[in-house]
Amino acid sequence: MIENFRQRNHAQKQLAEWHALRNRLTALTRTLSIDDRAMLEQVEIEIANLKQLIEEYDALIETPFEQIDVIREIPNLPKVLLMARISIGTQHQLASELGIAAQQLNRWEIRKYSSITLGHLIEFSQKLMSALEAKAAQLEELSQMQERNRQDTLARMQAAAGEASLVEKPPTGDAGRNDGLGRS
Repeated sequence: MIENFRQRNHAQKQLAEWHALRNRLTALTRTLSIDDRAMLEQVEIEIANLKQLIEEYDALIETPFEQIDVIREIPNLPKVLLMARISIGTQHQLASELGIAAQQLNRWEIRKYSSITLGHLIEFSQKLMSALEAKAAQLEELSQMQERNRQDTLARMQAAAGEASLVEKPPTGDAGRNDGLGRS
């Protein structure tokens, strides 16, 4: 991420250098009949990355501070972290996954995370995201398994219904009816 105007200027100069390198490589490949697509692809990747960084920085400069979504969500951070923890499980489960004492997590939650350092918050958020992604993957796998089971059950029911329709049905009406005394 570009953090200031000096870095943006440096990135702009690097971008110009990468463009010049791409142009020289393209000319060389034509002149020498060299097919070095891998090198050109890498140059294109570097150009794209630098362009993206510059565009992100320029967009932030143009965006009024009040419109940056993350800034507006900071007051909701304690609630979001609590909701994420609840979706994962108990404090003990999350603390175990994070490698911290459950009492520490409890203190953070009681104090609405006001006592957590920025470094711990970043580490905590990253581990929390990993745990949530793992849980989401498990839920997706479970959902797919349930869908397969539903489809298998439906197929078996349809097969059973098809077999049942092949079985001869008894005649209906008065013909062939027996009154139990041997009379029809």
